[in-house]
Amino acid sequence: MPLSEKGREQAAHTAKRLALESIGQLYASDLTRAMETARAIGDIHGLVPEPVPSLRELDFGDWDLHTYNEVMQKDPKQLYHWYDDPFTLSPPAGETLRSLGERFDAWLLGQLECQEQKTIVCVTHGGPLRWFLSKWLAGDESSYWTVPGISCSDFVIANWDGREWRRE
Repeated sequence: MPLSEKGREQAAHTAKRLALESIGQLYASDLTRAMETARAIGDIHGLVPEPVPSLRELDFGDWDLHTYNEVMQKDPKQLYHWYDDPFTLSPPAGETLRSLGERFDAWLLGQLECQEQKTIVCVTHGGPLRWFLSKWLAGDESSYWTVPGISCSDFVIANWDGREWRRE
């Protein structure tokens, strides 16, 4: 799904906010809206974003492209079950939070192993960002639903010191 006009404005605003950062590599979910945002950042820095499927949003399966209210009307029991245990239960034909975490963690650990000492930008979605904030910054993946500070076009600056992540 492409960015709306408001989304394009937010992407341009985010790119401007990152204009003074020294970025060595630009990664993005391969989904359209993330790639559009990454291109806005890349245009300022002379970088072409590298698409990374592991940075995709949680696969909501049959619930994808439906509002919360639509899912609640159609399948409230399944929705409540999923909310109770999203780490091991998935939306119908979707994935669990554990699966999202495993694919994100594998990508991130690969970056830590092979990345030179340079700043990377990772354009992703709310699910992977919440995973990073809860598991890697807070050290508690069970805080996934309660981590603060996530909305459209937000970004997090974090530093890896070789042992742990720290948020700036």
